Amino acid sequence: MTFSTSCHSHSDAGPHSDHPRCGGWKSILLALASLFALTPCLLSEEAAVEKPAADGKEPHRTDWLHKAKWGVMFHYCSNMMNMMGSKDAAGNKINYNDGATWNKTIQDFDVPGLAKQLEEIGAGYFLITAKHCGNPIAPNKAYEQKNPGLCPKRDLIMDLADELAKHDIKLMLYYATGMGVPPVPDTAKASAAVIEEFSMRYGKKVAGWWLDNSVSDVSVQKIIADAARAGNPEAILAYNQARAPKRNSPYDDYTAGDTHAPGNVRCSGRFVSGAQWHILSPLSGNWAGICKTRGNPRFPTGKAVGITAGHTSRGGAVTWDVPYLASGLLDPAIHDQLKAIGQALAQQPGK
Repeated sequence: MTFSTSCHSHSDAGPHSDHPRCGGWKSILLALASLFALTPCLLSEEAAVEKPAADGKEPHRTDWLHKAKWGVMFHYCSNMMNMMGSKDAAGNKINYNDGATWNKTIQDFDVPGLAKQLEEIGAGYFLITAKHCGNPIAPNKAYEQKNPGLCPKRDLIMDLADELAKHDIKLMLYYATGMGVPPVPDTAKASAAVIEEFSMRYGKKVAGWWLDNSVSDVSVQKIIADAARAGNPEAILAYNQARAPKRNSPYDDYTAGDTHAPGNVRCSGRFVSGAQWHILSPLSGNWAGICKTRGNPRFPTGKAVGITAGHTSRGGAVTWDVPYLASGLLDPAIHDQLKAIGQALAQQPGK
């Protein structure tokens, strides 16, 4: 995921001598024997990964995402909140990276209020950063071991999952994996330990994961995939690499679809190489609304509705990253536009 302002993130932690064309039948047989012996080694790891149904006629992990059509995301992370320049009652800039400040911020997050808002606008799911740049939003022993004092005491993820379930809204988690930070296997395993702890704790309460900072090495992807599905084998996954709706991994159930130009991509059907077509894009000028126009929409409402409805009518799913208040509620500047999107999509068949 690209971001215009730098974010600091804490760490999670010998050839054959004779050719068959020249050596007669003996050489041919020897060559065939060698080929069959090597075949298991030549198979890519992708061949061993479950292939999702690509025609929609059989059950698919993403059936619920396809039916939901659209959802909302918060980049709720301490570094981004610092960029918003919030000040306390005395006029001092708030440092959300401070452990005590972050703990209080998470404690004050208005979970019932947000759940009510998401139901009002008609969002089918909510995606939030379990950890992006800055501190996690829930306690995690694996993370705390390397970054003491930075995890909040409140389990915001559990509270969100339980409250959203009352409104039939699914919860998904974003995680910045650190997969691409050298040494790659070690950093991937460190991230996997944090992710697995979350996954085992929440089980089926977390419906899916959006995994950032991915690498193309399938063996490394498997480390993270196994961790994310440890508590819920049916959790849907997407690895972010390309800036388009593309299947980046054999473990992708849906496309990460990271884009700042949601109107310039086209959905030609529900599946892309077996993965549910999906995009994630900021509804304001940048992720979390951190830009000169702050939380104001970057599109006229009619265009935002048209982009969303155009993609979902062809089988795609759209997640809008939106600005928010430190209290955990939607920024009022974006609320009406989200409500208009929800009302339009509620009229589509299959909703």
